[in-house]
Amino acid sequence: MPSLHWFSFTFLESPKWLFGAASGVLICGQILWWRRRDNVLGYLLVATWVVTILVPLFGTSVVAQANPHVVWRITWILTIGAVAYLVGLAIGGEIGGRSKLGRKAVWAQPFTGEVAETIHTWARRFGVAALLLMIGSFGLLGYVPALAADRTSAKYGVGAYAAGFARGGNIYHLGLAMASVALPIMMIVTWRRRSWQDLALCAALFIALLMTLSREDAFNGPLLVVVALTVERRWKPSAVVALVCFALLAGTLVNEFVFPSAPGQESTFASRVAASAPDDHDQIAFLSGFEVLGNHFVGTKNLTSILIPNKGYWSPSTYSVRTETLLTNVSGVGTGGIRLPGPEWGYAAFGWIGVIIWSIFMGLFTGWGTVLIKQMMTDFAYRPGGSINYVLSWVYYTGTFGLLAGFFFPERADMMLLLAAMIFSYAGLKKRKYRRRQAANEAFWASPSPAA
Repeated sequence: MPSLHWFSFTFLESPKWLFGAASGVLICGQILWWRRRDNVLGYLLVATWVVTILVPLFGTSVVAQANPHVVWRITWILTIGAVAYLVGLAIGGEIGGRSKLGRKAVWAQPFTGEVAETIHTWARRFGVAALLLMIGSFGLLGYVPALAADRTSAKYGVGAYAAGFARGGNIYHLGLAMASVALPIMMIVTWRRRSWQDLALCAALFIALLMTLSREDAFNGPLLVVVALTVERRWKPSAVVALVCFALLAGTLVNEFVFPSAPGQESTFASRVAASAPDDHDQIAFLSGFEVLGNHFVGTKNLTSILIPNKGYWSPSTYSVRTETLLTNVSGVGTGGIRLPGPEWGYAAFGWIGVIIWSIFMGLFTGWGTVLIKQMMTDFAYRPGGSINYVLSWVYYTGTFGLLAGFFFPERADMMLLLAAMIFSYAGLKKRKYRRRQAANEAFWASPSPAA
């Protein structure tokens, strides 16, 4: 008689299930506050969880090859963090339900006809500025990453490319951030207005992003636009999630072409996905290195590192790579840092109390922003032309509450996201108020005087 493996819950003896479930809460938890099908961010988050966490977790031997003690430690860090994150979500959701912040944003109104002229004008300005910044950064670098002989070293500015990156790296990162947020806005505006000038600008931005070899920055924007259009056309949620998962998985083939695997490495599909999105491996490897170094908690040093003009000793990207590799000098390592969840950053800062505090703050800002935007979108959800609202709501969220929720990994280039959120949310307010006052004045002077 076959054993009732699932019914007896013996599968929970493996940390994979808790690891995957806790990661799912941390990545996709905001869906609990916005369960409608117009939650465009939710589709991207679910697909990210499936591709970057579940496929490598259950399709490779990353857990089996790791130290069991470290695996269980990171599993409990994520599990406790997930519970604290839900508490933060509940608190943030209550705040968001009562908050009036952002209610007068330009995009918080239906665009049933043409895209508002203010949005179109600022989209062009932002797109042109981003393109010029990218071209200028290539000039300062002295090379284009996609055309370099050593693409990996060129992408991260190490080895023979270190001198050029030291000269133009800051401008390069600013341009990359600006172009990545300008592209989806220009794409959705072009879709609505069908202008060949806008189409040319979109193509130029996309090509510039491709030249950086930053797959996430180049493809996340177009993928967002596709999700917004499918939601506007009322696709089934399962179909949208499947489409996004397929797109993310297909990205591994691009990664294989640009950065071929070395001889002797695993060549299964799941291993190639894990090589492209090594989140599971990085989380385990970071904690392993952290324990080898003697659990030296860093406090708020990572958070205050943004005040240093250049990447300092405690900057999140430098610190995370140094802890994972156990190298004292990581200037020659071809990586821009590793992605770690909030609870793990909190653990590295203050231990178990840091896990709880970091996770609560992360959940608070996530819940606050999610509920606020959900309410702002409720009155015109699924209306024709709503795709522009969906894209701009994503810009607003990622540039404000998204930045606050990811406070544990501060980057100066993220200020471009904040700039975009402010421009495309409030750029038209003063103009609209001026026009209302002007119309009122004209009406007053055009009206007949009492003496007449």
